[in-house]
Amino acid sequence: MQILSKSFELNSSTDEVSELQRIAETVSSGLGEVKDIYLGEPEKGSVILLDEYHHSVNAQVEIAHMLLRLRNDFGVKTIGLEGAFPDINYKPDFLSNFTEIERLNLAARLLAEGEISNVEFMILAFDDVVVEGIDGEKEYSIHWDDSLTMDVLSKMVLKVWNAYDKKQKELQDKAEQSNENSVKTNSNNLTDDGIKEAIKSDETLYHLWKGTLSDVGGNSKYKNKHEAIFMEGEKRGIKVTQDHWDSLKNREPFLEAVDIRSDIMVKNIAKICKRTPEIPIPSIIGAGHTERMVEAFKDIGLSYALITHASVN
Repeated sequence: MQILSKSFELNSSTDEVSELQRIAETVSSGLGEVKDIYLGEPEKGSVILLDEYHHSVNAQVEIAHMLLRLRNDFGVKTIGLEGAFPDINYKPDFLSNFTEIERLNLAARLLAEGEISNVEFMILAFDDVVVEGIDGEKEYSIHWDDSLTMDVLSKMVLKVWNAYDKKQKELQDKAEQSNENSVKTNSNNLTDDGIKEAIKSDETLYHLWKGTLSDVGGNSKYKNKHEAIFMEGEKRGIKVTQDHWDSLKNREPFLEAVDIRSDIMVKNIAKICKRTPEIPIPSIIGAGHTERMVEAFKDIGLSYALITHASVN
């Protein structure tokens, strides 16, 4: 964890530093990791950014636990949400006849089954939780057909998997020859260390994985990374057609909209935080927004703690 605002660190109350850090570390203990803390102007409030991998059931469960700790331990009942829009009531209206325990049991079951998100769990389980939309509706509606782009990326990922599986088989054969049962293989557990070990002899593929393939995301800086993958894919026998390149080109309006949405979310979070500066506001965002948003928070002097969930770490 880093305290990023050096000037503030020197001029601010130690109590302010320790309180935001205490909340962030308490909330994330065993569930995630505090990546950054920045302290701005106290009267502007603070935000706890929960950096979410949207499609992971594990992520939903881990963040739901963090939100639960924020509510139960710190009285935090307002949540900012990417993909939701301001001035919309997101409270479910079909639970009036449910008891508290029935609501909690229903929400927990749906969360565990991957049917609902962490925020949906909170508003299903607890009547006092409020969801504040922070996204831009117009910009959120901009999509693009990524099937061709993902076709190339998926084939490059497959090459990494194949290299990983080959390395695992070599380790297994070695273990069997030496009667060592301690070396176990599991190609379904694709760890970063396993990838590095498997493809470190292939410098180009290793570089792609470390700096490009494992970090493709939402905003505009990733365009060059996709291009690098496409060109490397061609070298490795993957057929990259003009349609693939056109697909990448067609992604540009979407990438621009992602950056605009990041700016909109910063402004909306700042408004929410200013209403209750004494209470940190958790906000759920995806990794494609994180870098731009934390820089914007520093620009406007809004304190934040950035937390990633354990299944990403």
